Amino acid sequence: MERLEIHSEYQRELLLSGLKHFFGDFNDKLLRRVLPRLEWLGVASGEIIFRQGEPGRDLYFVVSGRLRASIDDGLGGERVLGEILRGESVGEMSVVTGAPRMATITAVRSSVLVRFSRRQFQILLNEFPRISLRLMHLLIERLSRSGRIQSTRRRPENIVLLPISATLDAEALATQLAERLARFGRVRILTPGLAATLFGDAAMHSTREQTAEYLAMTRQLDELEGQHDFLLFVANRADCGWTRRCLNHADEVLLLASADEPPAPTPVEAALTSQGDGMSRAGRRLVLFHQATCLSPSATAAWLDARELIGHVHLRRNHAPDLDRLARIVSGNAVGLVMSGGGARGFAHLGVYRALVDAGIPIDYVGGTSMGAVIASLVALDIPPKAAIDSFRSVFRVRPLSDFNAFPLVSLISGKRLEKLLDTAYSRLIGKSRNVEDCWKNFYCIASSYSYAREVVIHRGPLLKMLRASLSIPGFFPPVFHAGEALVDGAIFNNFPTDEMARIGVGRMIGVDLGDDNFGPVVGDEFPGAWALLRYWLSRWLPDRRDELRVPLLGGMLFRAPMLYSKSRQKRSAEVVDLLIKPDLRAIGMLDWSALEQIVEIGYRHTQQQLQAGRFET
Repeated sequence: MERLEIHSEYQRELLLSGLKHFFGDFNDKLLRRVLPRLEWLGVASGEIIFRQGEPGRDLYFVVSGRLRASIDDGLGGERVLGEILRGESVGEMSVVTGAPRMATITAVRSSVLVRFSRRQFQILLNEFPRISLRLMHLLIERLSRSGRIQSTRRRPENIVLLPISATLDAEALATQLAERLARFGRVRILTPGLAATLFGDAAMHSTREQTAEYLAMTRQLDELEGQHDFLLFVANRADCGWTRRCLNHADEVLLLASADEPPAPTPVEAALTSQGDGMSRAGRRLVLFHQATCLSPSATAAWLDARELIGHVHLRRNHAPDLDRLARIVSGNAVGLVMSGGGARGFAHLGVYRALVDAGIPIDYVGGTSMGAVIASLVALDIPPKAAIDSFRSVFRVRPLSDFNAFPLVSLISGKRLEKLLDTAYSRLIGKSRNVEDCWKNFYCIASSYSYAREVVIHRGPLLKMLRASLSIPGFFPPVFHAGEALVDGAIFNNFPTDEMARIGVGRMIGVDLGDDNFGPVVGDEFPGAWALLRYWLSRWLPDRRDELRVPLLGGMLFRAPMLYSKSRQKRSAEVVDLLIKPDLRAIGMLDWSALEQIVEIGYRHTQQQLQAGRFET
């Protein structure tokens, strides 16, 4: 960290705004005492402010830039906790309590900080005791946030477009993206030519962070950032002073690539990811362009394996909805859709999907469990609702659970029929089988590891195999072997995986919960004998029968028992969604595969009612 002897009036105003947030409203006397005690610091991209476990000597205010908090994961790596933005403080917990630092703080990009020592802070508390009350409120607020499910990343303000394919026009894409981002805030594009006009050639080519030209340009960029919600930096394809400057100020980097070119990292990527170069620690997202006629992406794995990324986005050239999706994702306004499991009741997801499309509600991320994962994958593959319904209507004329295992050592059903049904349906819709990461929209599904008794969140791998894993109810279907683990039905651990969608960081979330209600109370003190069960079964055929016997039966037990833990999480899962869709399917059995038309219609009508009631704004 380098001490800054000069700073702009704009940066001083930013600091005052942060001080008021931290100390509360204060008078001129307090202001005169605080300002001389502050030390202005310039921090380079990737520089560590302090490390986890160190003594807490200083408190920092972020005047400009972005910091990242992380902790040791115990396995030699780190786990990111979150980000600290302009106007926020960091380090106050250790300064107040005297405890060691709870996390490591690193500069995501070039930043300006103000340091306030613990000794100076204690002197101030003694002179102005009312500060303690404000500080207590801030610490309680921070502690309360720590227990919530939330994304580790916050909306980027400085977005860098870095072309890694020669055939892509980054400036044209910046213009198209800016038009769409304007829906969410004020946007400014900085191309190399425009930047040279604004800042001068000397500042453009200077890479030493403490030169007068570099510092002057940094202050100008800070002012532009304060005047806009998004700055779009268009970098050069070559490793040059302007490209490095862009990356030093990046909150997020979009790597623009053509899917028709080789997936190996380009020279500029290699230079910018080399160790010890002080480059930005901003997240990098691959934006992969495909031909407009492409049915579905393929071979995405090769691109992902060669890079460390926070995510990827597939775009069709000159396809406006895909550009709209990119704008929602990078601006933090993406819409996520989560679909629960439910056996044959899962056909209701098709009706929900159709209603959302009819209402013009876009979906950017999609995830699900078991049958919900199957329908979610169709949404992710951008299959139109009618085509998806027609395909399933044809394929599911055959019961998927009718191939009983002749030697049921592992499962009652061999699973071959289900495998064939899925293969037939997807072959008709997209042709050759794909991977999870090849979906047009980002998709995940949930499985459970029988090998290690844990939840498995699947973002990559063979699509149909991963869907079978998410569907494989223990005892009914054999487990799916993958990467050394035996995978079974995801509903065991997480039948309604909204928590994973929350971690992704979508702007709004729609959740479709098809979980049946609890079984409820039973009658009697002992399980009835064989004669009572037989009499009850025979009475079912009488027109005026009464439900005198309420006991869990074999079919329901086999389906319900493995999911009891997951059901206990269901209520909390529903709390994080913006729109909860829960159609009444009590009259539909979980194995009633022949009722597709009725189930789809129930899902469609219920979703229409929810949307017409204004429960989700488009």
